[in-house]
Amino acid sequence: MKKILSLFLTLAMCLSTCVVASAEDAKAIYTLESGTCYFGETVELDISLKSSEDIDSIGLATFTYDSSALEFVGFSDFEQSFSDKLFFPVQPDSDRMAITALLKTAEKFDGKLCSMTFRAKEGATAGRYEVSADPVTKNGGTAVASSVVVAQIEVSDRPKEDFTGLSMNDDAVTYDGTAKTIEVEGAPAGAKVEYTYTKAEDTVDKAIDAGTYTVTATVSKDGYNDWTKTAILTIEPKALTLEGVEVADKVYDGTTEATIANSGTVVGLAEADKNDESKFTYGVEASFADKNVGTEKPVTLTVDYKGDSAKNYTMTVPTDVTADITKKPITVTANSVTVKVNSTMEDVKLTYTEDGLVDDDKLTGALAVDGKVDFSKVGEYNIVKGDLDAGTNYDLTFVGAKLKVIDKTPQTISVADIDAKTYGDAPFTLTVTADATSELSAFKYASSDEKVAKVDDNGQVTIVGAGTTKITVTEPGNADYAEATATAE
Repeated sequence: MKKILSLFLTLAMCLSTCVVASAEDAKAIYTLESGTCYFGETVELDISLKSSEDIDSIGLATFTYDSSALEFVGFSDFEQSFSDKLFFPVQPDSDRMAITALLKTAEKFDGKLCSMTFRAKEGATAGRYEVSADPVTKNGGTAVASSVVVAQIEVSDRPKEDFTGLSMNDDAVTYDGTAKTIEVEGAPAGAKVEYTYTKAEDTVDKAIDAGTYTVTATVSKDGYNDWTKTAILTIEPKALTLEGVEVADKVYDGTTEATIANSGTVVGLAEADKNDESKFTYGVEASFADKNVGTEKPVTLTVDYKGDSAKNYTMTVPTDVTADITKKPITVTANSVTVKVNSTMEDVKLTYTEDGLVDDDKLTGALAVDGKVDFSKVGEYNIVKGDLDAGTNYDLTFVGAKLKVIDKTPQTISVADIDAKTYGDAPFTLTVTADATSELSAFKYASSDEKVAKVDDNGQVTIVGAGTTKITVTEPGNADYAEATATAE
């Protein structure tokens, strides 16, 4: 029944004559409340009426608005403030966008009629849109001059909110071969968080290697202003430990150089850097604290590590590595000396040859003759080591010789040094220098190891195998001159 009455009244109103007057002349003023609305949302606007003279019929019809931006949703709240004044209860017609009402008695009216709701369409242009309608007001069937204060609906995007409760703080971590970041805390569900990394003013994709990074985080979400903050991420180098290094013992060689017997194992490598020499490899060098002979001598290790990831590590090197330097064997051979009867000790020149001295090391002291020499007659005496010494870095073996007192004049001959030879080299002839006084040259030759070299009667040497041999040259002397010998290796 209410629907039928509403329809009837709506048709009656539409067919009635409306008298629209200016606001100054109007006796009944309908006010459509203005408001604001965000795209996709609704706004409810009050419709009110104030009349300065008695009226008994109220009506609004032919609502106009921009349908490209606004969508009419419907009327609401009708009769709440004046239902007791109605001739019979009715509802505004949302389908036809019309409002009609008959009052029980004519009176001056001042109050809210109802509310109307509009939705701002997504994709519309932001701006101000009008909503208007045609008024139909009567009293006893006579039209009353009326006007409408149009509504202004301001349509816009909803203002974005600021994020709250977000935080991002500086952090320090240790390199482990994986990408690191500083997480934004407090980001709401559905928020998008993006990170950028700068290292030494260069933008990098990820923070993996050791160093200091400026991390910039941007948090975004529909309806929110972007939140941006920077923080400092420090990736500390990872500490490695070198374990199990062994250094070989050595024979004294006059240097502090040491030989690595076992390069040990690096402990602590990140998984990403293991078994990949392009990322990490290392070498170890060693040196003794000094060059001298000793047991359990401290050894200093130097580690050179390289590769793409080497910069991400520090290395702790063992400081308790030791090794021995043992004495170097050396042989000192006294040279035989021959002097003539009635000579003196001043005529005796004790000399020797040595093999094994290193670099600038020298022997100290001198050879001696065992016992007192009687130069008045022919005799032989032992040449002994005396106080000749090689020092604590050598194990000296001494080979003695004889001092001979003879009744002939001694000779002195010499053999030129022989350059190192290689098996397969052509034969060569020894160069022997005779005694300057006797000028005797009936030389005889002998090789101490004929598996290495043979020498013929003319002093021609033929290499027959690898190794070392000593060539001895003898000049036998004569009735006036004693035998003389010389050697070469």
